[in-house]
Amino acid sequence: MTQSRTDSLRETLAHTLARFVVSALATAYVLPLVGVDLPLTQNLTARAAMTAIHAAPTYAIRRAFNARVGRSAL
Repeated sequence: MTQSRTDSLRETLAHTLARFVVSALATAYVLPLVGVDLPLTQNLTARAAMTAIHAAPTYAIRRAFNARVGRSAL
């Protein structure tokens, strides 16, 4: 059984949100350790852009795998 497109989108968004939070926290902690002072707004803006860029292919890959699984189940 495959996921619906809506469920794939929900799963992608949940994973993406989790990665966004972890990435933003890691960036806020690690960059100052290496001498980079990045204001919170710039950190979150950069993370949001990278998150959006990452979400689309994640969704497409999920749909491709679901389509493949659906065909092999027949």
